[in-house]
Amino acid sequence: MSHIIWKELLRSKKYMTLLYIIVTFMFFIVGVLVINHNRDMAGFVGPDIEIYGTLVMDENPYAYCSTLNVEQWEVLNHEQVDVYYMIIRNLVELTDNTTLARVGFYLLGCPVDFINNRLSEYIVEGRVPELGRHEVMMGENMARLYGLSVGSVFDHSLVSTSAYQDDGIVGIAISVEEDAREDEAQWTVTGIISSHQKQLDCSLFLPVEEEKISDLSNKVNIYLNGKVTGKEYLQIKNEILEGMGEVRGYLYQYYYERIKKQNEARFIIFSVAVSMLVITYILMIYIFKSDARKIGILNALGLKNGTITKYYLSLFSIICLLGFVTSIILISLYNIYKNSSLVVILGVSETAYALDLKTCLILISGGILFLLLLGVIVSVKVYRCRIMYSVAQK
Repeated sequence: MSHIIWKELLRSKKYMTLLYIIVTFMFFIVGVLVINHNRDMAGFVGPDIEIYGTLVMDENPYAYCSTLNVEQWEVLNHEQVDVYYMIIRNLVELTDNTTLARVGFYLLGCPVDFINNRLSEYIVEGRVPELGRHEVMMGENMARLYGLSVGSVFDHSLVSTSAYQDDGIVGIAISVEEDAREDEAQWTVTGIISSHQKQLDCSLFLPVEEEKISDLSNKVNIYLNGKVTGKEYLQIKNEILEGMGEVRGYLYQYYYERIKKQNEARFIIFSVAVSMLVITYILMIYIFKSDARKIGILNALGLKNGTITKYYLSLFSIICLLGFVTSIILISLYNIYKNSSLVVILGVSETAYALDLKTCLILISGGILFLLLLGVIVSVKVYRCRIMYSVAQK
């Protein structure tokens, strides 16, 4: 009996093939959207808000931005805000004459708390540097640029000479201070980080006492703690802008951009899922319209609605599984293609397209939810087919 039922169900090859294509397409599109979203969000690792002092290269060739006097800002006392003062200096700026891509490398003098609380999670090798021991930590792109690793020792020449002398690449090196060229101290690299955020991975981190940073800071990193509502964020931002009235600086709202990206991704994924569900429902109408007589005969042979529904769901589950496996293969091919098209500019690696465990779990969860909704649709359609067939027989 079971063999006969399966044989009858498989007669609708055209509709089953179409369902397989729809399911595969749904898994593939959602997977690609999630992967692209994860890659985009990698660029937002770091502070929620960044503030830079006004650029003053004409006044002091060794400074990146003018000093920020932010001691009186009310936002610094906000309970949902962590503020870190920093001293940022250009080390070298490289330009690829072929692609015109430009990459900046920086030295960041920062408090130990910032290194421990905000950078330590990205350490892929070594440990955090200790204050007062001539130790530094650097991003993987910075380490690659200068050919350094954990345990490497360097002196002032690292920041006073151009890193590149190749044709087509121009490097402009600027030391931290004029007297840094005369500094004979040896610095040791204690850790390498990989955050997939360009500035962090292209920086050298030097722990500095907070008193010195507050006097010389020309960059401020602001992190928002916990869940901050839109209203609270606007209040914090307005307080910062009011405090910047006499400072003249630059404010970058990564928090706002991150939330915007997340909302856009959710909307697109939801729209795709709903569209696929509607298309599937329309397909179910045609499948059960052509199978109405078949279902009526199975009922007449003594099969209950639940048994018939179970057979249909078993068939659809197999189709969904095949669609999932096919989509994983297609997504992997998509990642290979996208990764092969990435241009590694000036030794700076980009975040690769990758099918990680989180993306797979999202697809599996979506597939289970899809099957549950499909189960409801099938149950209703099987019941209606039985009623329609019974009425037609009378």
